[in-house]
Amino acid sequence: MTEKKKLYAGNKKEAVEFLIKTDPLLAKLIKEFGNPKLWTRPEGFETLINIIVEQMLSVKAAASIFERFKKTLKKVTPQNILKADDEKLREVGLSYSKIKYCKNISQAVVSGELDLEALKKMDNKKATKTLTSIKGVGDWTANIYLMACMKRADIWPYGDNALALAVQKFHKIKEYPTKKELVEIGNRYAPWRSMAAFIYWNTYN
Repeated sequence: MTEKKKLYAGNKKEAVEFLIKTDPLLAKLIKEFGNPKLWTRPEGFETLINIIVEQMLSVKAAASIFERFKKTLKKVTPQNILKADDEKLREVGLSYSKIKYCKNISQAVVSGELDLEALKKMDNKKATKTLTSIKGVGDWTANIYLMACMKRADIWPYGDNALALAVQKFHKIKEYPTKKELVEIGNRYAPWRSMAAFIYWNTYN
């Protein structure tokens, strides 16, 4: 299926050419800030948990917490998370809510409710629904996983604060953009919405 097409260095040129023809603003951003760098992350359970840790935190703070988290667990597995003492996890910097979310995901994996390998056969809508059926996995977490880990080419992480601020700035929107506004802007970039997000993010680098 088209929406499961992967975004990688080999088709970056195709994506960029489509987008600069679709929206002159993106052409302007590339001219001003340069070609966007694609960043990816490994697929799998540990990365999904890492994304949960990153929710609402700076990159630096999240990285520090996750390093302590890994040292406490020895190895990031569903079984180790489920048997970990909540207070020990609090000591590394995790909130009680994030501890609960990590354990929800771990239980879903152990029970078979969540099969990360099976996501590969799903379209974006079904994969997102599968991930977000687990309490603690919201649209942002699902979108980042599909985009950065699975390299899906047509993901628009509208819940990302940095993306929203970039859209607000360059589209000259007076107030912080609503979900409706962000989704409508993102829709114009299909089927290369992931690359469009990278172009906006690149304005921060």
